[in-house]
Parts: sequence; structure tokens; C-alpha cells
Amino acid sequence: LTGKPVIIENAQEDPRAQYPEEAKKEGIFTIVSIPMVIKGKVIGVLRMYTGERREFTQQEIDFVSSLAEMGAIAIENARIYERIRSDYESIMSDIYQYIGYRKSI
Repeated sequence: LTGKPVIIENAQEDPRAQYPEEAKKEGIFTIVSIPMVIKGKVIGVLRMYTGERREFTQQEIDFVSSLAEMGAIAIENARIYERIRSDYESIMSDIYQYIGYRKSI
């Protein structure tokens, strides 16, 4: 992964397409793959498919790149939230165990 958008104008014939036969069966022609990047690391890919050959403008690529960036931020925020929640539960469990231990003395 290069971290840059990849545009495959003919997914049925381009060797970069993963599944050209499936693309043909599904009627997929053009694929735009935009990496979802956080802190320089690709964490996913946002893809768009079209049923006909289509050239995308730079403005369209920039727009979809913005969506991918927002999606990556949302995923990262969810991961951070889950880590904080897990840490909180662990700390609270330790506190409750300590309080219970102190009461038994």
C-alpha cells in the first residue's frame, strides 16, 4: 500500500484488479480505492465502484479522500474510546477489590 489513491478504469481487464472475473459478473467497471490513513499508517481502504467506465476529476478524488480521512478518524476515535473504557473498567475493578479487601481487615 502506497497511501495514495488508486484508480482502475477497467477492473475487468486491469491486472491491478483483484478479482476481474467477479468484477465482470457484478458489472463493476471502474474502481477507486482511497486509503484510510492515521499517523502515516494505512488502517483501511474506502472503495467506490461504477458500472461504466468513468474518469474522476481531481475534485471528486479530493472529496472522497476527505471522506476516507473522516472515516479513519472515526475508526481511530472508536479504538481510543474502547481502550479508555477498558482501562477505566480495570481501574474500577482494582479499586472495588481494594475497598473490599480493606473492609475485611
